[in-house]
Amino acid sequence: MSLISDIRIAARRLHRNPGYALGVVVTLALGIAVCAAMYSVVHGVVLRGLDYPEPGRLLVLRAANTAKAGEPMQLAGAEADSLGELGRSIESAGYYFWGGATYLGGQTPRMVTAIHVGGDFFDTLGTPPLLGRWLTAADQGAQGRVVLSHELWMELFGGDPDVVGKPFRMDWITADIVGVMPPQFGYPARGVGLWIAHDPAQVRADPALYQNARFFFSIARMKPAATPSQVAQELALHSRALADREGAALADWRLQATSMLDDTVGPVRPVLYALLTIAALALLVACANVVNLVVLRGVSRLQELGVRQALGASGGRLARIVFVETLLAGVLASAAGVMLAMAGLKLFVGLGDSGLPRADEVTLDFSMIAVAVAFGIVASVVAAAVPALRLRRIDAAGALRSGNARQAGSLELGRISRVLPVASGALSVGGLAAALLLATSVWRLEHVPAGFEADPVLTLQIFRDADAEAAAFSRELLRRMQALPGVEAVATLSAAPLSGIGAIPVDVQVVGRDGEEALHPAVRTAAGPVQDVLGLELLRGRWFDEGDREGAEPVALVNHAFAERVFGGTDAIGEVVSIPPFGAGGARRRFRIVGVMADARMATLARPAGPELWVPAAQYPVTSIAVLLRSGSDPQLLARPAQAVLWALRPDAGIYQVRTLAELRDRQLATPRFFARNAGAFALLALVLAAIGVHSVVAYRMAQRRREFALRLALGSSPRQLAGRVLRTGYGIGLPAAAGGAALALVFGQFLRSAVVGVEDAVWATAAASALVLLLIVGIACARSVGAAMRVQPMATLRED
Repeated sequence: MSLISDIRIAARRLHRNPGYALGVVVTLALGIAVCAAMYSVVHGVVLRGLDYPEPGRLLVLRAANTAKAGEPMQLAGAEADSLGELGRSIESAGYYFWGGATYLGGQTPRMVTAIHVGGDFFDTLGTPPLLGRWLTAADQGAQGRVVLSHELWMELFGGDPDVVGKPFRMDWITADIVGVMPPQFGYPARGVGLWIAHDPAQVRADPALYQNARFFFSIARMKPAATPSQVAQELALHSRALADREGAALADWRLQATSMLDDTVGPVRPVLYALLTIAALALLVACANVVNLVVLRGVSRLQELGVRQALGASGGRLARIVFVETLLAGVLASAAGVMLAMAGLKLFVGLGDSGLPRADEVTLDFSMIAVAVAFGIVASVVAAAVPALRLRRIDAAGALRSGNARQAGSLELGRISRVLPVASGALSVGGLAAALLLATSVWRLEHVPAGFEADPVLTLQIFRDADAEAAAFSRELLRRMQALPGVEAVATLSAAPLSGIGAIPVDVQVVGRDGEEALHPAVRTAAGPVQDVLGLELLRGRWFDEGDREGAEPVALVNHAFAERVFGGTDAIGEVVSIPPFGAGGARRRFRIVGVMADARMATLARPAGPELWVPAAQYPVTSIAVLLRSGSDPQLLARPAQAVLWALRPDAGIYQVRTLAELRDRQLATPRFFARNAGAFALLALVLAAIGVHSVVAYRMAQRRREFALRLALGSSPRQLAGRVLRTGYGIGLPAAAGGAALALVFGQFLRSAVVGVEDAVWATAAASALVLLLIVGIACARSVGAAMRVQPMATLRED
């Protein structure tokens, strides 16, 4: 009954003091909401396992060249074909590569993403089909079998439960549908339309392609008792045996394994943890502020507490009243925080367009709500316990004899009163510095010289057979596209800049030298005045022209990075390089370099351009074609006319995607912008809460020293001198907080340097700027107390005491 009585008293007290109650509830609720929402994001992206049976055993396999520096690459055909030989520590393994197909069963051609799979691809992932069956290793060589995604099944077949066994007519094959996957399955990415059995004979027929072309992605599942070190040992032994069998082409290549979860979320993991840390700092600052609010409120309640103590209430009883009152406010704050967190996830700053892996899997489910409530309860208990424990030892009854001013010191929290605001200020500075680093990285990415002009260019990505008619098709397509109203220039590349459809990495040999060069440059094919469409710069030599057709001397362009890496100080113009043929047997093909162009960040804005080799599309036909149209106005207006031109030329052509280059650029910037916006929001919240905390402490000190200030004024001190004393109190908190926060900012900076682009030289500057911002905020927070100090009336204040 005593507890119920305390709750009733606490509820009445909160109802009579809505300003105080609102301050406690809003402060804690905001801290709980941002922490719970951010934890939900981290849980959905990083902490929660992948949506496959026993996801901890899933691996991604790549190959590293031990003789050359560089990132691990995809597997060659020979390596992918040999995965079935693994077995000591690997339970199953499969491989895949990206492709496209045009569905011809509808009213208009429909381009779908097709994943060619081999080995035990589906068995490795373990997700059972919704209808029918998987593709297995026994289906290899039978490309007439496909498994549909749930999305494509619904769109094209209306969810027909009898779809298994029906034909699926594409531009290059009519396949039998053997299964449909469930809606949550989307490996290797959401948006995949179908999976089709790969025929390894196509690659085995050409030994050079089989051993050198690295476009196979691979996955594996460890045996239950296997360890990563055992997997690494088996892969090393297997790679050496494979090299002995296949010859020199694989001599320096070794298979490596990475956890599938790490491979999926690895690049964003450190930044997500940094955001969660900033959000947790905001919650800690909120707790510290609630403690300060309780202490400040205690100053005004001393006479009330003294009356209760005089009527027989013990210090413990008084402490319990304050504890229950604060805890009740905390419970209300927890409920508000959960609701804010749920709303925050739905309207989270850019989550839907963030580009984060697994962003669509982020939810605030019952477990996350429990975590949010736990955050709130723990925060409330901490905020209530600290002042309540001190209240057990006060002599509140003395307030009846001496008044509030003299007894204000009885609520003095000693070191806690100084440590809490300093700590909250330091945490705010660290969070603000991290946010500034992320914002700096985004600003630099947005302003980095890309080497090409993104506005206003429209791209249409298509795929077609690399046959003898490809060159004529490309010329006619360019001619018709150029005739469209509003088109200033049109050209094609094998893949549009920043599209995510990579160029072809191949091994390059310089004629006259022995062996391959120590790099795998990106090979792109081009047709038309691509330099005019993209605004590229030529350093030496010439661009491709209409004379660079099939049957003419094969020529090539290289970028500056290629020329420097391969030829150093020697002029690359006139040198001859050879590369393997694309998707066909035969000898390596030679190309004479006729131009060197400036570097352009064609693959990603986050890294400098790597070595690239461009060849005329007519002389090296490939299956991927990106049509680039420069418009005199809004490039989106060209989308429908361009599609109509393509379908008039080839009615069965499927269009993989239609995007402006500006959209592709913004998609690359989406994730860093998400990080910067939310880090800034969390840091701003922490900074505001820290300012409230400083204001509370300074106002508390001001209440304690009103009589002292009145005496000083009576003895001749000026109001300015008193204002200076108030500012010294504020900056006694602000200066150590700024120093500690700057040190914390440097720690954050070191943590983020490995995950964020271009912040190395900004770490010290952001730490200093954040510390200065806090000092400015401290000055603003002290302004009201400074004004109160300058308005103290000595006689009136002394008569009150």
